Amino acid sequence: MAGKARLRCGWWLGCVLVTAGFGCGDDDDDAGASVPALCKQLVAATCDRIYTCASAAAIEAEGLPDDEADCRTQVETRSGCAKATAESACADEGGTYHADQARKCIDQTEEQTCEEFANETGTPACDQICSGGSAPTGDASVPALCKQRVAATCERIYACAEPADIEANDLPATEAGCRSQLEELRGCDGATGATICVDKGSFHAAEARTCIDQTEAQTCEDFVNETGTPACDEVCS
Repeated sequence: MAGKARLRCGWWLGCVLVTAGFGCGDDDDDAGASVPALCKQLVAATCDRIYTCASAAAIEAEGLPDDEADCRTQVETRSGCAKATAESACADEGGTYHADQARKCIDQTEEQTCEEFANETGTPACDQICSGGSAPTGDASVPALCKQRVAATCERIYACAEPADIEANDLPATEAGCRSQLEELRGCDGATGATICVDKGSFHAAEARTCIDQTEAQTCEDFVNETGTPACDEVCS
């Protein structure tokens, strides 16, 4: 088991540094806006699994620090998370960067059991972050992105809008009701890139993810003034 844990630990560093890319870059375009955050989240999830599942000897053998917090700092630096872009993320792997697969990779890593960690299983999305120009599983994540966008929007509405304005816009009295109503109106359950962007160009999952992040971080002043979410205008282009 110690041997497998050591190998797995090494593999995870490879995932963060190579498979998931996240190399340094200077491109500041919107497509890579959320990549640094996703990079850091993957590093955090990876370090959590390492320090939960690997033996102290395996951790030492990989040249990792004694504690998880220092692991995050070290691997973020080595992975170039602060300046990571969609382009640099797949520089070694080639192909196109898919933020939806990066998000799935993070979720799968966070849910990974120690047995899966030791056997290098349970994280298939991590192998799909970079692909050769197309992502056959891309549309499968659109319903989830649609629902996340609705959830972020409803949260902002009920945190920032006056009850009279909510009523005037024929929205339910509760945030949960808002989510159910808007998910149905937007057809989230059956959503695909094509249905989201009818007559508006191609769907960009990376921009959708950034749009959600920006909506979640939006201040009430931004919400009222309809500012602070530039990526939402680039989801279809």
